Amino acid sequence: MLGFFRHPGFEREADRFRKKHPAFDEALDSLKRLLEKQFDPDDPVQVIASGLYRIEVRETETVWKVHAHTAGLKRNQAPRVYFSQTKSSITFLAMGTHIENYDDGELRAKAMERLDEVLEPPSE
Repeated sequence: MLGFFRHPGFEREADRFRKKHPAFDEALDSLKRLLEKQFDPDDPVQVIASGLYRIEVRETETVWKVHAHTAGLKRNQAPRVYFSQTKSSITFLAMGTHIENYDDGELRAKAMERLDEVLEPPSE
C-alpha cells in the first residue's frame, strides 16, 4: 500500500483550483486509485496508458507528470500534476492548467524545487 502526501505548495494550488472546479476532488481521488495500481510495489499494473510522463529519475525517487482529468473540463484543460514516487509513497508536488496559462518549464522547476525541500533533512 502506498502512502500519499502533499507538499504545502501543491495543497495551496489545489485549493485555489478547487474553488472554481469542485470536481477536482473526485479527479484527485480517482488519480490516487490509478497510481496505487500503477506503482503497487508488489504487483504493479499499467492502468495509465497515456498522459503519464517520466520527468526525472533520481537515486530513490522518480518524478512524474500526469494529467488529472476533471469532470466539466476539456481534455487539454485538465490539470497537470507533478509528483514524486518511491517504492512506498507518492508525494504531490505541483500542479498547473492551461486555464491558468501555466508554463511547463516553470512548473517543472517548481516541482523539482519542492522535491528538494521534501528531501532535505530539517535543520537544527
